[in-house]
Amino acid sequence: MSALIGIAIPTGTFPLSLLPSFLTHVPAHLPLPGESAGMVLWVLPVVKLIFSLAAAGAIGTLVLTCIGLSPRTLEYRKALNFAAVSAAVWTMASVASAILAYLDVAPGVSLSDDSFGPQFGYFLTTVGLGQTWLMTVLIAAAVTVLCLVVANVGAVAWVTVLAVAGLVPLTFNSHPNFGAAQGPAMAALGLHIISAAVWMGGLTALVALRPALKAERLVVVVRRFSTLALIFFIVLAASGFLQTAILVGTFENLWSPYGLLVVSKGVALLVLGVAGFVQRRWLISRMASNQARSVKYFWALVAGELLVLGIASGLAAALTRTDDSSPDVPTAYATLAEKIVDYPLPAAPTLWHYLLEMRFDPIWVLLCCAGIFVYLAGVRRLHQRGESWPRHRTSFWLVGVLALLYVSNGGVNAYREFLFSAQTVAQMMLIAIIPLFLVLAAPLVLANQTIRSRTDGSRGGREWITVIAGSRLISLATTPFAAAGILLASLVAFYYPPLLGWGITDHIGHQWVIVYLLFVGTLVATSVIRSRALPPTSFVVRLSAVAMVIATYTILGIVLSTSTGLLQADWYGALAGPWGVDSLQDQQGGGVIVLSIGILHSVVLAILIVRTRYPDRSPTPSSKAPEEIESAGPA
Repeated sequence: MSALIGIAIPTGTFPLSLLPSFLTHVPAHLPLPGESAGMVLWVLPVVKLIFSLAAAGAIGTLVLTCIGLSPRTLEYRKALNFAAVSAAVWTMASVASAILAYLDVAPGVSLSDDSFGPQFGYFLTTVGLGQTWLMTVLIAAAVTVLCLVVANVGAVAWVTVLAVAGLVPLTFNSHPNFGAAQGPAMAALGLHIISAAVWMGGLTALVALRPALKAERLVVVVRRFSTLALIFFIVLAASGFLQTAILVGTFENLWSPYGLLVVSKGVALLVLGVAGFVQRRWLISRMASNQARSVKYFWALVAGELLVLGIASGLAAALTRTDDSSPDVPTAYATLAEKIVDYPLPAAPTLWHYLLEMRFDPIWVLLCCAGIFVYLAGVRRLHQRGESWPRHRTSFWLVGVLALLYVSNGGVNAYREFLFSAQTVAQMMLIAIIPLFLVLAAPLVLANQTIRSRTDGSRGGREWITVIAGSRLISLATTPFAAAGILLASLVAFYYPPLLGWGITDHIGHQWVIVYLLFVGTLVATSVIRSRALPPTSFVVRLSAVAMVIATYTILGIVLSTSTGLLQADWYGALAGPWGVDSLQDQQGGGVIVLSIGILHSVVLAILIVRTRYPDRSPTPSSKAPEEIESAGPA
């Protein structure tokens, strides 16, 4: 929770644990003179606490509602009402924080001044910090209204996404200077804050909902919260470790006071995680076996969770009171390209360096590790039941996820901001190569066979997968011509401004490009490799869609390879050709990459279609391959 409370309000980071010392001295960045400075000094910690708790309450309650509660029940309605109240408080705290932020950067201004209104409006609409707070206020207000008017669990899921997005602007506006590791550190900070909010908010929601839950129902909801708490504890611990590792910098710094505290916190969090998990398992089993005393065990569980949160927050407070060993000074770069990208120039681009260079992205490391773990856990569960799972599907999944890990963290990610060709390689792998392996791995088939279904009307993992995969929008998007059309529109959009620049220069844009291109590539692969769960599509239609796909790749590849004008010239042109690489020639090389990978992708799709049309009927083990490919489906 300390991570969530560490959001900057209004311009710096003020952990709640520093409240006593904060009240006894004035931080250097707050102006002493004037009435507004004194108000900011005393009101800020209170508003900060209210903001953090209210945001966590809204987000955690909505997440628990989506995955743990049954619609059309009293518990469900009460949860939405509690989320609405929390979001309303979040909105008011955001408004107060915006005012405090303005007073902090405008010393001498008072709320009673005639010029306050116009100047404050200018601050909200023009200044970056003010725009951040305005966006936060609008999102929190929208969440408040939506929690009161929506009831469908699908709509509640979208409200949950919107609520989580409400923390993103402040996350990117409150981070310290991490130097060259700015992108990974910001991603880790975002994961840290969101996971803390879900964990703490879910616990708050449990307390608020307890009177509406009967003994047997309380056990079910608490068990689901326990799973949620375990997942987000892992995310919280991993992201916190990454942040502190970035601040520690080197192995030698581990022996500094800050480094030793980092190690102590890591060990303590590991012990706390194990103890908390064991405690929850023991208490939940007691609640299930002795429902007459379930309330007593419930409060013991809440006390244990608060203890874990308190100790973790205390360790975080110790870290904030200790100067980190890496001085907060601007990174000195030797080349213009490094200064523009704000990242050290990798070695000269060769095939060997493309394989060895790394640029860490904690979000995708976490997602890829989780994807491998969950898939292998599903295969193991099948084997424990005496059922088999094709080994080639497991191999497809591992290859696809490892390829995604490389694109998001390897040499391609290290060079993509410096070279257009590297950006092209990344996008073509995301849209053509990786989705093909993931679809052939049939993860949805595996999930359907291993995840237990629910009977109380709530939606767990299996139910959400079924609803999303079977929605009308997805069904329409996975028709061959629709998927090919989406691919065409996406490539045209992403290779021309403004989306190309957004995906290259902005960290959020880069993350969005990865997600979106993976989604589009999955639609294309699914549309031609039809599963038995999808409506049948004729052989000719699927081949025609592949012809449309190959035409798209060919046209785009030829346009790029013969181009005489530089795309995103204000970026790649300003880099002044790092390593002596001509930017226009590099762009033309990117066109050759699009053409080569695109044709290869289309040929593989055509071969898979032909195999499902004319399967091998010989009585050999290989005769099962077409059937397995046919059922690989919308993975």
